[in-house]
Amino acid sequence: MRRAPTAQLAFTDLVWRRGDVEAGSFARTLPVFSKLLHQHPPTGGHLVIPQRTMYLCLLQELPVKAPTLMIRAHILSSVGRFEEQLRSGEDWEFLLRAAREFDFAYLDEPLTVVHVLDDATHYRYCIEDKENFIRLLRRARNSAKGDREVRAAARRGIIMLRKHLYWHYMASGDRRRATASCLRGCAETASPGLLARAMGAAALEFIALPRRRSPRPAKSD
Repeated sequence: MRRAPTAQLAFTDLVWRRGDVEAGSFARTLPVFSKLLHQHPPTGGHLVIPQRTMYLCLLQELPVKAPTLMIRAHILSSVGRFEEQLRSGEDWEFLLRAAREFDFAYLDEPLTVVHVLDDATHYRYCIEDKENFIRLLRRARNSAKGDREVRAAARRGIIMLRKHLYWHYMASGDRRRATASCLRGCAETASPGLLARAMGAAALEFIALPRRRSPRPAKSD
């Protein structure tokens, strides 16, 4: 933060582990943020990300994990604090508010190891978490009527969250909800990919329906 005095928030890369799966650079597993790093290689190991760029990124994905985050305390008077009524995703919601006002600094070193457990809150409250954020992105999209970049980024974020809900429902065998969620997302975003997923889940549900046998004709004497 001394090297980037204009930035009011700073975060680092991290090692992500879940069971036997490990990502040595979490930042490079994310499509939007990894593209940003490719286009703007960190100078001297760090990168100052302008407010606008960070906001557009956060509308689509979350490259900042709370254990890696440092904040200049004085900004809390304008940004506010975490929304404590949220059981999951309160860090993402906070960072979106911060990115409307302030630049971020990124240190391109994995200084934290995050172990993801099966009882993590974003797994336990997966549906609530994703639906809450879809509503948040919907508001961001609707309020940015003349801003095509923000509207497009929010649209991509909604599609991404709908895909996550689809995978969650399909993994639990709930193909009806997978279909309904993708159809709602398609109606909102006109995404061909969500429509294809909805049709695929509906087809699997139809195939799985028990077949009714036609009654046999009564035997004549």
